[in-house]
Formats: sequence, structure tokens, C-alpha cells
Amino acid sequence: MKLHVDKEANAVYLRLDDSAIVESEEVSPGMVFDYNASNEVVGVSMNQFAIYAFAREIAEPETSAFFQNQYAGKNKREILEAFDAVLNKKIPSQIPPDWDQLDR
Repeated sequence: MKLHVDKEANAVYLRLDDSAIVESEEVSPGMVFDYNASNEVVGVSMNQFAIYAFAREIAEPETSAFFQNQYAGKNKREILEAFDAVLNKKIPSQIPPDWDQLDR
């Protein structure tokens, strides 16, 4: 499992394994899943909004162990439902952190 952070694009890419990517799908605004030939999720890309919403649900920094435990044995539908549940939660209004500010 590998995590790549693109600071210029304000995006994160999580690669779950090294199998070949045969299809990609935007599953919700700002979130793209990559699939292998067995239709298993092998990569997840999130832009800054998706990262912010997803991070609100994680009490500790993201780790390989967290993602392995979170998605072990789950199919595409279950993973999509979990992401949708996080993205559909109302986020309280607050001043965004410096890293989430647009360049002026």
C-alpha cells in the first residue's frame, strides 16, 4: 500500500496494491476509484474536499493498517456506501485550515 500526496493539486492518491488498473470511475465529486481486472478497488484518488470530509471521520492519521482493516473483504458497493456516508454528513461551518485555502 502506498500513499502519494500532491500538494500542488491538493489531492491524495492511495494505491492499495500493485495489480494493473483496467478501469477508473468517479464515484462521487472529487473521488475516483481505480479497479483491477477482478473489479476490485486498487486505488483511491481524493481532491481537497473529499480529503477534508473523509479525514473528519478518522481520529488518528491515516495509516496503511487503518485502510487495510477498513476495506478488507469489502466489495465495491460496500466501499462506495462507506464513502457516501462520510461525504453526506453535514460538516460544521468553520474557518478552513491554512492548507485548505485557495491561493490569492
